[in-house]
Amino acid sequence: MSRTSIECECNNFRTALVYIVDQRKKEWFFSSRLSNSLRVIWIHSKSIRTIEAKLQIYKEYEYDLPHRYNILLHHDLEDVDSICKASGTLKFEALCRDILSLERNIPLRSPEFETILQATFQEILSCEKIREICYHVNIEGVGTIQSPEYRCHWNFTVRRIKKELVRETLKEIGQLLGSKIALAISKHIETYLQRNLVTEFLDLEAQITDEVHTVVQALIIRFIRIFFDKLGEIFVEVLTYIATFILSVDVNSATWRKKVADEIHGKIDQNTDSIARNILDLVIKMCTETKGDLKDVLEQIRRLSEKLSLPNQSELVEEWLNREIYIEDRAELKIKCPSILTYIAGRRNNEPSVTVFLKGENKEEAKAFFRKKCKIASIDFVDVTTELQDRSEKLKKRREQSKKVTLMDSHIKNGLRTIQKRYEEKLMATHSNIIGIGLGHMMSDGNHDQPCIVLYCLDISLIPFGEQELPKYLDGYPVDIREDVIMFGHCTNCRSLYNGCSIGRPFDDSAGSVGFFVRSKETTANQDIGFLTAAHVALGNDFLERLYEKRALLSQNVFASNIHEHEIIHPSWKDSKINDKIGTVSDAFCGNFGPNEKGVDAAFVKLNKPVLEENSEVQMAEDRDLKPGETLVVKTGRTTGHTTGLLDERFSVSFPNPYNPALIVSFNDCHFVDELETPFFEGGDSGSGVFLIDSESQPCKALGIAFAFSQVFQKTVVCDIRDVVDAFNVTVYKKHIQVSSDQEQEPMDIS
Repeated sequence: MSRTSIECECNNFRTALVYIVDQRKKEWFFSSRLSNSLRVIWIHSKSIRTIEAKLQIYKEYEYDLPHRYNILLHHDLEDVDSICKASGTLKFEALCRDILSLERNIPLRSPEFETILQATFQEILSCEKIREICYHVNIEGVGTIQSPEYRCHWNFTVRRIKKELVRETLKEIGQLLGSKIALAISKHIETYLQRNLVTEFLDLEAQITDEVHTVVQALIIRFIRIFFDKLGEIFVEVLTYIATFILSVDVNSATWRKKVADEIHGKIDQNTDSIARNILDLVIKMCTETKGDLKDVLEQIRRLSEKLSLPNQSELVEEWLNREIYIEDRAELKIKCPSILTYIAGRRNNEPSVTVFLKGENKEEAKAFFRKKCKIASIDFVDVTTELQDRSEKLKKRREQSKKVTLMDSHIKNGLRTIQKRYEEKLMATHSNIIGIGLGHMMSDGNHDQPCIVLYCLDISLIPFGEQELPKYLDGYPVDIREDVIMFGHCTNCRSLYNGCSIGRPFDDSAGSVGFFVRSKETTANQDIGFLTAAHVALGNDFLERLYEKRALLSQNVFASNIHEHEIIHPSWKDSKINDKIGTVSDAFCGNFGPNEKGVDAAFVKLNKPVLEENSEVQMAEDRDLKPGETLVVKTGRTTGHTTGLLDERFSVSFPNPYNPALIVSFNDCHFVDELETPFFEGGDSGSGVFLIDSESQPCKALGIAFAFSQVFQKTVVCDIRDVVDAFNVTVYKKHIQVSSDQEQEPMDIS
């Protein structure tokens, strides 16, 4: 695994950066000589799906990667299981080859074996070697030739000592002969294996693998032990009797032991053929058994390797490429089909399919155009306005029938929150179907009181190309999967209900709401005064995408130099057809802000000619003030006006982009608000300020800026006001501010 030769990073929406630290290491990394080594290209990316990131790297090394089963593309958000499986598979394959070579090269009746036996006999069964062994045999109570003189006068004693000396000498000869034969056989096998491994592991210094070394050593030990026991018995059976001397002798003298050794050598020399046959039969029997055992081991390893079931990377790449080919020209689609909110492609019942979500006018024209351009025949169109609204009404009736609010135990909630934060980035990067992650109670089975992680997705029945099924459990807790569509709350191609807080961009049909009134914390005379709204209301889509990509404040980006590109009008162009310019965007942020990476979609609009009247600072809501399932909140928005909602558990949201599916636009750790009897939030309400209410049902502490909503479950996403004021260094005020515009002055009241 190389962590230095190739480093890949996909850190924006369009480009994968590949750093080649050392060209020689690159050549070494892709060398065919490393066929038995697993090599991993480790990929890191932000704001881009893991599959798209891997595809970019694959295209960068398309010439080097095909048919390289041992080069793995791995994203750091993925589990390391694939690396472990790939490594295990390669080790199993190498071990199988080694065992097969070992089995094939165990000699039976072959010239190599005859050579081994002949060389061993010449070395061990020579007269000099037998004398050396006999000299050093230690007889208990008697000693060796290095011991003091031990003279025997009785024939019976001499016979007893001589018989013991012969037996022990033969045992030593048998042990040594067995050891030498076993080592010679294993050396023959090891030499053959090393010759092959030198080629396969050239850059690993031709070291024999640990697995093969272990197998060889086990065989050696087995050979030696059996020869220790068997060969001594063979010699003792052949040399049943060697005549003893009648005269008194010193049994520790070299002279006497030399005579005994020569007698042993003579007897062995007379029975060489019988000894060789016995040894040959014994070794052949052992080798045959060993070859059978190795075949059994080989079969077990192969079965175990099959259980790893590692996907073929070439086949995976083909599936990944399906994500790019089903729509040829997404830019044309963006221009001609503005009613398409998003779409998702994958497999439904293992067949290619696309689900398209539409809203607004000219939907039929969009359907026809999409059918013409899409290469997938099975297309499901979902009208968000009607079909998802029907689902929302059914869900509302179920809630009304239950009349039950289940509060979550704080200990369980904290544990689930930890799990949510641990997995949300990974889940959104690896599952393009997911649009939101939150906490709740199970709805998909009968146990509605069971706390769970909630995954909101576009289409439950569809698995996007190249992706896995959504998880059913996370760290032991159940996962409830729900269908929904989450959209920014700007209003496009619709009529205004109220004019009071309507804002927008010049000549642009989108509309949003004025949120909190603020002023900068600087003490200078030119203190900026204005209001907060959602960034996606104040900026065009192109700027918004670039802002998200930079992960920095608008004021810190070079493309923000032309301030007139971000002018704000009141009312919106759609509501008035008058470009009444009241201010410009002083700063904005879109994405996950700060060290805790909490979602912020906000803009600070500096008013052109503000008149700040007497006012008081608004307190920020703290965590201790928030009780999901109990805390009531209010907001005033352009479309729905003054509405009340119920605070839910925190939520992380991801917005699919139909024109750049690889892009992940996510906002983590936001507030989530349930509607009550009437809708809390609708299109055109984005940017509106959300307050906690006091005991007299009046707005008190600021909670955050509402910027998105779910179409089915009718929940509103709110970014935390504390992160917003930290980002822009402003203070929130109540009462009202009079503003001057190009057309007239009009008061705005947020009290």
